[in-house]
Amino acid sequence: MAYKVFVINAPSVFKNCWKIVKTFMEPVTVEKVKVFGTADSKEFFKELNAIASPNMIPPSFGGTGTFTIRLSDVPQEYMINLSKSYPYQLPQFQIKDDAKKNSKT
Repeated sequence: MAYKVFVINAPSVFKNCWKIVKTFMEPVTVEKVKVFGTADSKEFFKELNAIASPNMIPPSFGGTGTFTIRLSDVPQEYMINLSKSYPYQLPQFQIKDDAKKNSKT
């Protein structure tokens, strides 16, 4: 069970959809989710600092933590092979080496 969920850098479309969706949710759940757009960074930092001390927050999020966030590889079962599942053929591009044409031999 989540204590708080922050959605950061949310596009305005998502923020507007969230306004509609949250009306169908329990108030307790809605209180746990905070959606911040790209212009809402000050409010995000304020909310984050209210629940975590600065040494637990990495510098990229406005804290003083000395650790780094390491993202792991995506498991193979979550990957989508577009060449098999995409209904249309993706365009194939080939980069030509113009340097060979322009060089004097």
